[in-house]
Amino acid sequence: MAVEHDTRVIKKTVAIQPVIDAYIRKIWSMLIDEGYDANYSTALNFMLLLAIVQVTGDRGISEETKRIVWAYIGNRSLINALDLGEDISKLKEIWIKGE
Repeated sequence: MAVEHDTRVIKKTVAIQPVIDAYIRKIWSMLIDEGYDANYSTALNFMLLLAIVQVTGDRGISEETKRIVWAYIGNRSLINALDLGEDISKLKEIWIKGE
């Protein structure tokens, strides 16, 4: 039985922390080195899918991983900086469209 896949693309603008961006770029490079026709979005989706599979697997995530992720979410100054960066990008888009 064939599985149907949703082929729609949902475009979003997101703010990504520099460390996460570096890992996305490493995965992108790895995919290209393996011969795949990959781009930044492919690498990001690959990374997210890997995380989803890992978290929903039989073993779940380790206590150390939980600690790191929750510490990130609890870092309000970092989250606020990312939010501000995203807001500035949105304003620039609006400004450019208005010209």
